[in-house]
Amino acid sequence: MVKQKMITDIVRILSSMPDDKVREVFDFVEFLREKYEDKILVEGIEKISEESLREFLENEPDIYGYDDLKG
Repeated sequence: MVKQKMITDIVRILSSMPDDKVREVFDFVEFLREKYEDKILVEGIEKISEESLREFLENEPDIYGYDDLKG
């Protein structure tokens, strides 16, 4: 309900603004949308990569041990 009220208020405010200012707001909203979509895309790629590599990494033998650590 809060979201719908905010959208209604934004539309009311934008309706009273000159065209060039509305365009600035639109451009900014597009920027935010693209940034949000990029974030979702990256998170999806990370999850797919994690799932696809899980079996490989779980079955990968340990190459190094404690003796290989330098102190």
